Formats: sequence, structure tokens, C-alpha cells
Amino acid sequence: MDHAVSGFSSGRFLIGLLTAGMYPGGWALADVPYSFLLGLVTGFLTGFLTVVPYLSVIGWLLAVRLKYFDVITGDTASFGWLPVVVWPSLVYLMVQFVESWILTPLVQSRSMEMSAITVLIHRVHRRGCRRLLWFVAPHSDRRLQ
Repeated sequence: MDHAVSGFSSGRFLIGLLTAGMYPGGWALADVPYSFLLGLVTGFLTGFLTVVPYLSVIGWLLAVRLKYFDVITGDTASFGWLPVVVWPSLVYLMVQFVESWILTPLVQSRSMEMSAITVLIHRVHRRGCRRLLWFVAPHSDRRLQ
């Protein structure tokens, strides 16, 4: 059991390092202010705390907010939603895709000594069960009252 837990923890640490390397580069391309610092923090949060669903959205919200403040305080007279929302969102979605569908199966399979397809099936199954419970839970609360 200790081997499995240490393998999971070391795998999450490595994924955190890799995503902390991808976010600063992507947000620098999207011209988000403080992209390096924001990317490091978001990368570590995404890598370590993905066991808590949707926690990494905090980094995306910060990136959009920083980009919004950068655009409205800039010297440009025109305001467009494309640089404010679309580019940081595209970077966030691309890094999340790479982390969820490529890095996690590869890294976790090696650190926990499982095949990559087993880790991928587990991630898909876990997400599907969570969505199913989200739809079922509001109805079960009404029956209890």
C-alpha cells in the first residue's frame, strides 16, 4: 500500500512540474501579464490538486482577469473579447487536455506500475461516475426531506 501511495504522490509531483512548465509558455504566447508566476502557481495546483475536481479553474479565471485588466488599462482604444477570453481559454484547455489525456496516463502508469490504458480507463470511469452522481444527488436530497 505504501508503494502505491508513494508512486501516486511522485507521479502527481512530476505532472505538477510538467504542467508548471507548460502554463507559463502558453500564457506568455497569449500575452497574459505575470504569465511566468501565474503559470508556475497554476501548474503546481493543477498537477497536485487534480484529485479535487475543477480546482484548476482558479488559474484560468486569474489569467482572464489579468488579461482583462491589461487590455482596459492599455493604450489601445478598442476592446475585443478575442484577446481577453479566447486566447487564455485556449491555452488553459490545451494544457488541461495534454495533462488529462497524455501526461496522467503515461506518468501514473509508470509510477504506479500499471498500464497506461488502465489509468486512462480509470480516469474516464471516475469522471463519468462523478457526473452521474451530480445528476442523481439533487433528486435524492429532495426525497430525504
